[in-house]
Amino acid sequence: MYGFTRRGAIRAFSYAAAALCVLLTFLVNTWQERNRYRRELEIVYQRSLQDAADLIGNISLSLDKELHAGGQKNAALLCAVLWKDAGEAKAALAQLPAGQLELGGAYRFLSQVGDYAMRASREGEEDLKAYQETLLRLRDYANALEKQLGEIQSRAAFGQFSFIDPSGSAAHAGESAAYGPDSAQPSPADESGFAGIEESFAGYPTLIYDGPFSDHLLERAPLLTAGRPTVSRDTAREAAAASALCSPEMLTDGEDERSRLPLYTFKTGETVVGITKDGGFPCYMVDGRAIGSAAVDEENARETAVRYLAYLGLPSLKETYYETANNILTINYAHYQQGTVCYPDLVKVGVALDTGRVVFFDARGYIMNHHERTLPQAILSEQQAREKVSPMLEIHSGRPALIPTAGGEEAFCYEFQAAGAGGENYLVYINAVTGEEEELLKLIQTGNGVLTK
Repeated sequence: MYGFTRRGAIRAFSYAAAALCVLLTFLVNTWQERNRYRRELEIVYQRSLQDAADLIGNISLSLDKELHAGGQKNAALLCAVLWKDAGEAKAALAQLPAGQLELGGAYRFLSQVGDYAMRASREGEEDLKAYQETLLRLRDYANALEKQLGEIQSRAAFGQFSFIDPSGSAAHAGESAAYGPDSAQPSPADESGFAGIEESFAGYPTLIYDGPFSDHLLERAPLLTAGRPTVSRDTAREAAAASALCSPEMLTDGEDERSRLPLYTFKTGETVVGITKDGGFPCYMVDGRAIGSAAVDEENARETAVRYLAYLGLPSLKETYYETANNILTINYAHYQQGTVCYPDLVKVGVALDTGRVVFFDARGYIMNHHERTLPQAILSEQQAREKVSPMLEIHSGRPALIPTAGGEEAFCYEFQAAGAGGENYLVYINAVTGEEEELLKLIQTGNGVLTK
């Protein structure tokens, strides 16, 4: 009859204890890595929320200025700023996990507010009193939205709500005992406060104007990925490795992003990468490492950015504008088609000036807007379009350009770089089909680059 000796039992116990220690160490390390990634993604979401709150504050200010603008020209400039801020605020909210939150009312408000003011400024309002009353209502909604977003931001900052795991947030954990097995627990939107935002838009007025916006446009799929097959995570990993300039084996899986642009995410070190589930396109890459002192000149950084885009299969993009901040050169690129710069198809690349490596890539604009286009036939020649530009401006150069409109559509224009009497620089966009001035932007030259307002 065979049995364990005391020595054998001790040896077996030791092996089991060692195996248990190894398993526990692995589980702890995995848990720590997962939590670290979740914290970093939480920070990204909180930054998007902060950006949205700041932009909505700007919208409230612009609406207030529009109410008190005394001249048509100044009012038009204010409305252009208003429309731009509304679009950027929508983009910031779009980065949040929309599958958990209720954002339809906020999206509709942001879409309509800019377009309404823009059209009213261009076409005039027969009933000035009604126009001012509408602006007052819009301003009140903007003020309320800014306040609500600020409150949600505070809750998230103090751990009372988590974008990553609403059910595991501090607030929910403290209240979960109050719900019985048959009780309906609050939704993520309830927990975060976003449901309160939707309730506040329950009485939001439907704006009656001949504008291009309709609700279905707010729900449309990104154009580049529409109809593309869903790729596997392994396929997406290859694209993520190319974006992060590493081998696929170096990447760990992250949480799926359930925004309006569904993504797989991956991580290596301080780098987070997002790849579209439909089509497997690189969407963004962010390297969160600290940037040291500048040691690379901007010309070399530009060459690095161009090589990076070619490596990702985006050779048709050309530089438009740039900005240098915190020793990172961020360059805006746009797609070119038949000599026409297509501004909606925007890609941003950031190159760190300490090592000359790419640390930032954002192709959301390109993914949302790029598609096979047939450019309209220009009715006006470039010379005829030049004659539509204000005589107060001296034109320096011109080229064909496709620009986004207030309604989320596109306009085929001539883009003119011009200077005012005081030396200010402007971009003027004359519609090549209708001859109307579609847009007027002021170029701001700073020590860090060229910006538009």
